[in-house]
Amino acid sequence: MSGLVKEAEVKVLGTEKIQGYKCTKRQVTTHVEIMGFKKKSQSVQWISEDFPMPLRIQNEDGSTTELKNIKEGRQPGSLFELPSGYTQVSNIFELIDDSSGETPRRKMRQEESDSKEEDKSSISESLKKYLPKGFKLPGSGQ
Repeated sequence: MSGLVKEAEVKVLGTEKIQGYKCTKRQVTTHVEIMGFKKKSQSVQWISEDFPMPLRIQNEDGSTTELKNIKEGRQPGSLFELPSGYTQVSNIFELIDDSSGETPRRKMRQEESDSKEEDKSSISESLKKYLPKGFKLPGSGQ
């Protein structure tokens, strides 16, 4: 989002304690441009030097986001372990399940192993049903 912000104005409103941390309270006005649309938004943020993000943000509509129950310290290594059954995918189509419970990725792997042909420019049949009608791979004529 930072690349979309065309202008930001910050006005310091004082200091307050949030969750026991001394924070600088500031009013932030941003001017954002997305695909030709311009939007001005305003929020109040409470920033502590102890954290890389605001502890509280109140938007102009009155909604508030606040970090609570903060517990500083080292995190257990188990938080960063991949869950069992984790599989990395290379595209969104591999995440879609069909009614059989078999993912397109598994079907494509099976089709590739069944097929002796290695035509890299074609789309597998199991993937075609997820693509828009008339979809063609660039340069393939398919």
